[in-house]
Amino acid sequence: MTRRLVIVGGGIAGLAAAWEASASRGVSVSVLDNGVPAPGGKLRTSPLAGLPTDEGADMFLARVPEALALVDELNLTDRLTAPAAGGAAIWLDGAAHPMPGGLVLGVPTDPAALRGSPLVEAADVEQVRAELSRVGAPVTKDRSVGSLIRERFGDRIADRLVQPLLGGINAGVLDRLSLAAVAPQLDRVARAGPSLAAGLAEDLAASRQAAAVAGTVAPPFYGLPGGMGELIATLRAQLTNRGVTLRDGVRARSVRTAGGRLAIDVESTGSGEPREVTADAVILAVPGAAAAALLRGGAGPAHPTAPGAVLLLDELRTASVAMVRLAVRPDRVTTPPGRSGLLVPHGSGFITVAISYASTKWAHLTTDGLVRLRVSVGHDGDPDSSRLPTDELVARVLGEARTLTGLDGPVEDCSVIRWPGAFPQYDVGHLERCDTLDATLADELPNVTLTGAAYRGIGVPGCIRQGRAAAADAVSG
Repeated sequence: MTRRLVIVGGGIAGLAAAWEASASRGVSVSVLDNGVPAPGGKLRTSPLAGLPTDEGADMFLARVPEALALVDELNLTDRLTAPAAGGAAIWLDGAAHPMPGGLVLGVPTDPAALRGSPLVEAADVEQVRAELSRVGAPVTKDRSVGSLIRERFGDRIADRLVQPLLGGINAGVLDRLSLAAVAPQLDRVARAGPSLAAGLAEDLAASRQAAAVAGTVAPPFYGLPGGMGELIATLRAQLTNRGVTLRDGVRARSVRTAGGRLAIDVESTGSGEPREVTADAVILAVPGAAAAALLRGGAGPAHPTAPGAVLLLDELRTASVAMVRLAVRPDRVTTPPGRSGLLVPHGSGFITVAISYASTKWAHLTTDGLVRLRVSVGHDGDPDSSRLPTDELVARVLGEARTLTGLDGPVEDCSVIRWPGAFPQYDVGHLERCDTLDATLADELPNVTLTGAAYRGIGVPGCIRQGRAAAADAVSG
C-alpha cells in the first residue's frame, strides 16, 4: 500500500525532505510550494548586471556534512567553487580594521594576535590572557551568547568582535541569542571546561593538525557558479525525475484530520479555488508563523487543530532584513584585496550591518569587470530599516556606501530584496522549546512534523539535516 506524504514548503528543508522520502519504496511524495514568489525559499539567485547573484545565502559551511552529501548525491560536486580566501574587516571610529587572527566565531583564543589591533584595548588583551587560565565551573545550562562573552572577555570584545560576526549571521542581538542553539561549538567547549579561549584554541590546533596530515586545507565554505539557485534548480529537476510532484503556486490553508487521515485545504494562487489534499503524513517545512496559521485554521481561529502547538509557535520570534545589491565600476569603489567584506557593529550610526564583496569572493562574478556588493540592512531590534520605502532605502545605503567603501558616482545596477520575518531568533532555551513543541504536536496531531530554519539551525546544512530527518520519520510511520 502506498504511503502518501505531503510536504508544505518548497525551500531547501522541504526539498531535502522530498529527496529523502523519494528514495523509499511505496511512498508518494508531493511538495506544495505554499505560494512563494520563486522556488527555493530563501535560496534564490537572480541576475545583477547580467550575472547570477544570490539574493540570500551565497554559500554553505563545508565542515557540517549534510550540504556536501546532498551536493554529491545530485552529482554537483564538480561544480563546487570555494570563495577566495580573505577575512572581513570591522568598522570602528571611521575606519575599516582587519579582524585579528585566532578568532573562532569572533571569540579570541590568542592574546598575542590581538595586540596592536585598534578593535581592542590593552585591558581586553589581558582579560583574554586571564580567561585562558580561568579556574571555575563550566557552563551547565543554556544562556545567552552575550552574557557568556561579556563575563569572560568584557563588553568591547562582545560588541566589536563577536556581535558583528555571530550576531550578523543570525540578524540577532548577542544578549538574546541562545548559546546552545546559535553557537553549538561555543556551547560544547563552555560545557567541557573552565576556559572558553583554551578550549577553542584546542579546536583550532586540531583543525590545523588534521590539515597537516591531509596535506591540504579544505575550504571552509562552498558555493556554485550559478549561485545557490543552481542547487535548487538541480534538486527540483532530479526530484521530478524521481516521480515527486512539485505543485508550484499552491498554497496550503489548513491541516486537519478527516476520516482517519490528514487533510490539507489548499488553493491555487491562480484560481483561488479551495481544494482538499489527503495524506498519511505531512511535513510543514515553512516558517513558524506560517505553520501556526496552518494549524490554527483547520477548525477556525477559535478552535485550532493543535492549540498547544500553536501557542508555542506563536512564541517564536523573527527578524526582518533587506539586501541591496549593487554593481559598480571598479574605479568608483574600494574593495581592499584579501578582504571578503565589511561588518558594521550595532550602534555605529548606520543602517548597514554588513557588506559582502561578492565579486572579490566569487570568480564567476568578475567576468564583466564590475564590482558586485551585497549590502545587508536590518536586524533584531531594528525593525524599521528593512521596511524603508525603496527609494529611501537605496538612497541611505548608497550614502553609507560612500563612507564605508568610498563609493563615488552612479552604479551600473541596483536591486532591493526584502526578507520580512525571514530570520528566526533563537532566544535562550530555544532548543528545549522546540523539544516541547515537537512532543505537543505529536500528541495533538500525529503524523504532522515541523522542520526548517525556525527550529534547529538556520544554515543550509542544518535545514537539509532537519528536512531529511523529518522525512525519515514520516516514511517510517
